[in-house]
Amino acid sequence: MRIRKLYSLLFVALAVSLVVAACGGASDSAPAATSAAAPTAIPKATSAPAPTAQVSSGEFTIAMVDLGNSNSWLFQGGTDRKYLDIMYDYMIGGTDDAQLDPDSGLVSEWSLSQDALHYTFKTRDGVLFWSGEQADASDIVRFLERVKLGEGMQLSSVGNLNNDVKDIRLIDNNSFEVDINSPGIFWHLQWMSLLGQGGSPNHVVNMDHFEKIGIEEYNRDPMGSGPYKFKSMKPGDELVVEAREDGHWHLGVPKIKTVTFRAIPEETTRIALVRAGDADLAPIARASLASARDAGLQIFERPGSVKANFRWEASYVESYPDYGPNPHNDARVRRALGMFGIDRQVVADTFMQGLATPSLDYPSQEWDQTFQRFPAETLAPFDPDKARALLKEAGYESGFELDMRIWNPPRSNLPEGPEIMEAIAVWWEDLGITVNRVPGSYTEHRTKLFGDGNGANEDLKSGGPWDKPTVAGMWGLSASPTAGASAAGSYSPKGRFNTNFDPELKALAQAWQSALNIEDYGTTRHEYMAAQIEAGFSTGGGVPVVSYGLLWAGADTVAKDWVTGSSRYAFNYKTLVVGVFD
Repeated sequence: MRIRKLYSLLFVALAVSLVVAACGGASDSAPAATSAAAPTAIPKATSAPAPTAQVSSGEFTIAMVDLGNSNSWLFQGGTDRKYLDIMYDYMIGGTDDAQLDPDSGLVSEWSLSQDALHYTFKTRDGVLFWSGEQADASDIVRFLERVKLGEGMQLSSVGNLNNDVKDIRLIDNNSFEVDINSPGIFWHLQWMSLLGQGGSPNHVVNMDHFEKIGIEEYNRDPMGSGPYKFKSMKPGDELVVEAREDGHWHLGVPKIKTVTFRAIPEETTRIALVRAGDADLAPIARASLASARDAGLQIFERPGSVKANFRWEASYVESYPDYGPNPHNDARVRRALGMFGIDRQVVADTFMQGLATPSLDYPSQEWDQTFQRFPAETLAPFDPDKARALLKEAGYESGFELDMRIWNPPRSNLPEGPEIMEAIAVWWEDLGITVNRVPGSYTEHRTKLFGDGNGANEDLKSGGPWDKPTVAGMWGLSASPTAGASAAGSYSPKGRFNTNFDPELKALAQAWQSALNIEDYGTTRHEYMAAQIEAGFSTGGGVPVVSYGLLWAGADTVAKDWVTGSSRYAFNYKTLVVGVFD
């Protein structure tokens, strides 16, 4: 019965593929990963252009799968950065070719000591919040300190900052210093820049405003320094921003006056809105590529190594009070289900329409040639017999019960996520696992995961927010230039999102983060990934399934030369609506 159910799922996916092919023929091959150069070490800013006399006009609507965590403030997750990007400046800017940029952020100069334990930063004058107040170094220092505290913040970086940061010192209004606990040549890139990790506290927040009204009120009344200011929001449904009339210190007066982000979970509805002129731009799934082209829409591709992942929640928990021992605490169980219990080739060929490849890696931007791939085809082939043998060895020959939290609406960069999770559930049921499907949004899941934002210190025995073994997904994990820093923070009990407490993995992750050159960074990355594969992927980064690129459909109102950028979470919506592209 379970196998018939899986065949039914595959039949539906295949039928969609055939319909798409009938409408527009075979789609293009999967986008290839691109390389990016390493960031420069000690740049110096050039002068910023003065705002022009341009007057903003017109409207632009982006139909998104969801609005992340339904919050207008700085942020509760990487998805939010897709729209926060146009309301906030970054502490350190970044270019489209993945270089740190001294010209487009509040920080204009930085340097690090020879031992990579001490950073010095200088900020520029002339960056104004929407209120007219000047942003300065104290806003950065106070926000970093506030994120370290963690209270009330659903930020994965809480654990990372507590793991990494020894001291933050404000020198004056234009300079500050950061001491870190272990060497790190990418610390500033990871936690302060456009190129950083999801959950990075890398935006410039008006901390006088924040501290005056408190975190709850700030959610409804944010204050940034970006080219667009907050106008209104219907939580989970719509966000409207408006161009600032005084112009932006770096980008000038925006071309478009009003930008609306709308949450449209249904794929066909998003495309229909673009076709009808009721939306200008929308992310699309691979199954819709040919039909969108046939409709005359522009197609924008973002090649790269985005990974479709699911998570083992709280694999560090040894047992649950009313359940018993946690099977996910055993690496043999994680390997059985996550490696040999999933047919990655079927996911790539069917659900992803052939525009993906099986994957067992976390993504890398491959600055040089140090990146070594771990081939899923040989390391994790679909092998139910091997999976059953590992489950038997671990004492679960008869299976066990788990909750599968399926994020629906799906994450915006993986519309196929719910269908892939359902297929995984069917494969696992055939191994004797009882899978309780728990549908819900990522917003709900993240709120349950983080609770009051005080971390996982008290979760080691209780299981935190879960009462039985739990998996969750699915999301797309994009390439990060500094994944080592994120991995190292996974082992701090201050953060619940990525928490794991394996001492061997912690040491390997710290060595990866502390590499002092690109070659060592590549070597330590490979050592860490090999250990993660052996452990069955125990951290919050999740279990990789397939690698793929991203797609958008756009109306004629979208600049034909729009480039989606290098940040893993921000897609250059800001420069698109400001008018950087023709």
